[in-house]
Amino acid sequence: MSPLFGRKKNTSEKTVLILDVENGSVGACLARLSPGSAPKVFGETRRAIPLQTTRDTDAIAGAILQASEKVLAHVAEVAARVRSHDSLASAGEVSQVVIFLSPPWGALSIVDRALEPHPFVGRIKKTAEAFFGSVSVRTEPFSLMAAYTAPIMFPSDEHYLVSVISGEVTELVLLENVGSHLKITGHASMPFGRHYPLRTLLSHGQISEAEARSALNLHGRGTAPRGVTEALHTAGREVAREFSSLATELLAHAPAKKVVVVAEEPVGEWFARSFAESPTVAKLFPDAGEVRAVRARHALPFMSVHARRPDLPLLLEVLFTDTQLAR
Repeated sequence: MSPLFGRKKNTSEKTVLILDVENGSVGACLARLSPGSAPKVFGETRRAIPLQTTRDTDAIAGAILQASEKVLAHVAEVAARVRSHDSLASAGEVSQVVIFLSPPWGALSIVDRALEPHPFVGRIKKTAEAFFGSVSVRTEPFSLMAAYTAPIMFPSDEHYLVSVISGEVTELVLLENVGSHLKITGHASMPFGRHYPLRTLLSHGQISEAEARSALNLHGRGTAPRGVTEALHTAGREVAREFSSLATELLAHAPAKKVVVVAEEPVGEWFARSFAESPTVAKLFPDAGEVRAVRARHALPFMSVHARRPDLPLLLEVLFTDTQLAR
């Protein structure tokens, strides 16, 4: 079964710039897309923005724009270095820019009409054009990309509930199996994102943001101190309660048994574990539902070249672009 759309094949070799404009970080890479072969991903970079004391959109937008300029400068330098080699020159010529946008910059529409773009999107486009000139620039909601690629990672004929985690927001996208394909039939969001467990750790002890991020990584490996584990367990219960409330409404439309979490590692595993261990969420799946987090290793078989430490969102965006957008 083809998820959401039919697969399209590239008709010519090209290099595409992928820009991931989130609300807690910005990532970018170059992807060499070739007919009949898997994408080659290079020049990957990501910059996290510092935790904001407020969720004020203007404050976050300013930090995101600065991070965007830095990652674009890095990718532009990589492209220039590639162009300096005669045998690789064409790989350094960017022919298209695809920008994936998380809330509030990118909103998923489940009705047959386009939504008005967020005013900030125009500034991001101009920033990309300042580095790469008048190339084709396309924007896509991150949640649409995640809804398309999650079933590729975990094929099934079941309905899906995809949980898409960004810095400040979690989106839930319900995919209904209508026989020939998966259809988006529901969408909701909650104000708990990747930064929520970090803020929880900061509020429970005299530690810095860097220490909180490190503690979260240790927790993902099962080696975090007891105090960290207890604080994250408490935060996980709160996230699971909110998730359960939204999921209850969505599952009334299509009783999905599979929940797939899409997020930067290791936070995706923390969210997935919080959902899977929650008695409240378990009641939504009386027939033993499944909760899984997409990890970079699930996307690597679809790539021919990638970084030693691959960036999961960028890998999924390259896959989406290769199969759906590149022509």
